Amino acid sequence: MKNIVTPVFVILVLSLTAFFTSCSGGDEAENTPQNTERSATYTVNGTQTTVEKPYNGIFNNNGEINNTVTLTAKDGSKIKFIFIGKTTATYQLVAYPDAVYTNPTGQNYNAVRGQLNVTNYKIVDGIYTFSGNFNFVAKNITNANDSVVITTGIITNCSNRL
Repeated sequence: MKNIVTPVFVILVLSLTAFFTSCSGGDEAENTPQNTERSATYTVNGTQTTVEKPYNGIFNNNGEINNTVTLTAKDGSKIKFIFIGKTTATYQLVAYPDAVYTNPTGQNYNAVRGQLNVTNYKIVDGIYTFSGNFNFVAKNITNANDSVVITTGIITNCSNRL
Protein backbone atom coordinates (compact mmCIF):
# COMPACT_ATOMS: atom_id res chain seq x y z
CA MET A 1 0.00 0.00 0.00
CA LYS A 2 2.86 2.39 0.79
CA ASN A 3 4.25 2.02 -2.77
CA ILE A 4 0.92 3.09 -4.32
CA VAL A 5 0.35 6.09 -2.00
CA THR A 6 3.63 7.86 -2.86
CA PRO A 7 3.14 7.92 -6.68
CA VAL A 8 -0.52 8.90 -6.28
CA PHE A 9 0.50 11.75 -3.95
CA VAL A 10 3.16 12.97 -6.41
CA ILE A 11 0.67 12.88 -9.30
CA LEU A 12 -1.90 14.77 -7.21
CA VAL A 13 0.62 17.49 -6.27
CA LEU A 14 1.77 17.90 -9.89
CA SER A 15 -1.82 18.04 -11.13
CA LEU A 16 -2.77 20.70 -8.58
CA THR A 17 0.34 22.73 -9.43
CA ALA A 18 -0.52 22.65 -13.15
CA PHE A 19 -4.14 23.55 -12.39
CA PHE A 20 -3.30 26.59 -10.23
CA THR A 21 -0.67 27.78 -12.72
CA SER A 22 -3.19 27.68 -15.57
CA CYS A 23 -5.85 29.43 -13.46
CA SER A 24 -3.54 32.25 -12.48
CA GLY A 25 -2.71 33.03 -16.09
CA GLY A 26 0.73 31.43 -16.24
CA ASP A 27 3.56 33.81 -17.08
CA GLU A 28 2.75 37.17 -15.47
CA ALA A 29 5.34 38.95 -17.65
CA GLU A 30 2.80 38.95 -20.49
CA ASN A 31 0.43 41.12 -18.43
CA THR A 32 2.84 43.64 -16.94
CA PRO A 33 2.72 47.29 -18.03
CA GLN A 34 6.22 46.96 -19.52
CA ASN A 35 4.84 44.75 -22.30
CA THR A 36 1.72 46.66 -23.31
CA GLU A 37 1.10 48.88 -26.30
CA ARG A 38 0.61 52.55 -25.53
CA SER A 39 -1.41 54.92 -27.67
CA ALA A 40 -3.87 57.78 -27.70
CA THR A 41 -6.21 59.29 -30.25
CA TYR A 42 -8.44 62.33 -30.20
CA THR A 43 -10.28 64.61 -32.60
CA VAL A 44 -9.65 68.38 -32.67
CA ASN A 45 -12.33 70.37 -34.50
CA GLY A 46 -13.08 67.33 -36.67
CA THR A 47 -9.48 66.25 -37.39
CA GLN A 48 -8.28 63.02 -35.81
CA THR A 49 -4.85 62.99 -34.17
CA THR A 50 -2.76 59.99 -33.09
CA VAL A 51 -0.19 59.78 -30.29
CA GLU A 52 2.21 56.84 -30.20
CA LYS A 53 3.54 56.98 -26.64
CA PRO A 54 1.40 58.85 -24.15
CA TYR A 55 3.43 59.68 -21.04
CA ASN A 56 2.37 60.08 -17.42
CA GLY A 57 4.83 61.95 -15.21
CA ILE A 58 4.26 60.81 -11.63
CA PHE A 59 4.94 62.69 -8.41
CA ASN A 60 4.22 60.84 -5.17
CA ASN A 61 3.35 63.49 -2.59
CA ASN A 62 3.24 61.40 0.62
CA GLY A 63 0.96 58.81 -0.99
CA GLU A 64 -1.09 61.31 -3.00
CA ILE A 65 -0.25 60.65 -6.67
CA ASN A 66 -0.01 63.71 -8.91
CA ASN A 67 -0.33 62.67 -12.57
CA THR A 68 0.90 64.91 -15.39
CA VAL A 69 -0.16 63.32 -18.66
CA THR A 70 1.42 64.44 -21.94
CA LEU A 71 0.03 63.42 -25.33
CA THR A 72 2.42 64.65 -28.03
CA ALA A 73 1.31 64.12 -31.64
CA LYS A 74 3.54 63.82 -34.72
CA ASP A 75 2.38 67.24 -35.97
CA GLY A 76 3.75 68.88 -32.80
CA SER A 77 0.40 69.48 -31.15
CA LYS A 78 0.06 68.42 -27.54
CA ILE A 79 -2.49 67.84 -24.81
CA LYS A 80 -1.50 67.97 -21.16
CA PHE A 81 -3.73 66.78 -18.29
CA ILE A 82 -3.09 67.11 -14.58
CA PHE A 83 -5.08 65.03 -12.10
CA ILE A 84 -4.57 63.69 -8.58
CA GLY A 85 -5.35 60.07 -7.82
CA LYS A 86 -4.46 56.46 -8.49
CA THR A 87 -7.86 54.87 -8.99
CA THR A 88 -10.58 54.87 -11.59
CA ALA A 89 -12.49 58.15 -11.48
CA THR A 90 -13.92 60.96 -13.58
CA TYR A 91 -11.99 64.23 -13.41
CA GLN A 92 -13.59 67.51 -14.47
CA LEU A 93 -11.59 69.61 -16.93
CA VAL A 94 -12.78 73.15 -16.26
CA ALA A 95 -9.73 75.42 -15.93
CA TYR A 96 -5.97 75.68 -16.22
CA PRO A 97 -4.07 73.39 -15.48
CA ASP A 98 -6.73 70.60 -15.70
CA ALA A 99 -6.20 70.32 -19.47
CA VAL A 100 -4.25 72.37 -22.00
CA TYR A 101 -4.19 71.88 -25.76
CA THR A 102 -1.25 73.32 -27.71
CA ASN A 103 -1.73 73.46 -31.49
CA PRO A 104 1.12 72.77 -33.98
CA THR A 105 2.06 76.47 -34.09
CA GLY A 106 2.42 76.66 -30.29
CA GLN A 107 -0.84 78.44 -29.41
CA ASN A 108 -2.22 77.31 -26.02
CA TYR A 109 -5.88 76.65 -25.25
CA ASN A 110 -7.07 76.08 -21.67
CA ALA A 111 -9.99 73.77 -20.87
CA VAL A 112 -13.24 75.44 -19.87
CA ARG A 113 -15.43 72.32 -19.72
CA GLY A 114 -15.04 68.59 -20.23
CA GLN A 115 -13.87 65.49 -18.47
CA LEU A 116 -11.20 62.82 -18.24
CA ASN A 117 -12.62 59.42 -17.37
CA VAL A 118 -9.92 57.06 -16.00
CA THR A 119 -11.32 53.56 -16.53
CA ASN A 120 -8.26 51.55 -15.46
CA TYR A 121 -5.32 52.46 -13.21
CA LYS A 122 -2.56 50.00 -12.24
CA ILE A 123 0.72 50.21 -10.37
CA VAL A 124 3.13 47.32 -10.97
CA ASP A 125 6.80 47.42 -9.95
CA GLY A 126 6.90 51.24 -9.93
CA ILE A 127 5.22 51.53 -13.34
CA TYR A 128 1.99 53.54 -13.20
CA THR A 129 -0.34 52.75 -16.11
CA PHE A 130 -3.82 54.01 -16.88
CA SER A 131 -6.39 53.97 -19.67
CA GLY A 132 -9.47 56.09 -20.23
CA ASN A 133 -11.30 58.54 -22.43
CA PHE A 134 -11.70 62.30 -22.55
CA ASN A 135 -13.30 65.30 -24.21
CA PHE A 136 -13.15 69.01 -23.57
CA VAL A 137 -13.66 72.50 -24.95
CA ALA A 138 -10.70 74.88 -24.61
CA LYS A 139 -10.32 78.61 -25.20
CA ASN A 140 -7.31 80.39 -26.66
CA ILE A 141 -5.42 82.03 -23.78
CA THR A 142 -4.95 85.28 -25.74
CA ASN A 143 -8.27 85.42 -27.64
CA ALA A 144 -11.41 84.25 -25.81
CA ASN A 145 -13.33 84.15 -29.13
CA ASP A 146 -11.03 81.38 -30.43
CA SER A 147 -11.75 77.89 -29.12
CA VAL A 148 -11.19 74.23 -29.96
CA VAL A 149 -13.43 71.23 -29.36
CA ILE A 150 -11.65 68.00 -28.52
CA THR A 151 -13.77 64.85 -28.76
CA THR A 152 -13.46 61.06 -28.92
CA GLY A 153 -10.25 61.05 -26.89
CA ILE A 154 -8.99 57.59 -25.98
CA ILE A 155 -5.86 56.85 -23.94
CA THR A 156 -4.56 53.28 -23.78
CA ASN A 157 -1.85 52.17 -21.33
CA CYS A 158 -0.41 55.62 -20.67
CA SER A 159 2.55 55.11 -18.32
CA ASN A 160 5.47 56.74 -16.57
CA ARG A 161 8.06 54.72 -18.48
CA LEU A 162 9.88 56.42 -21.32
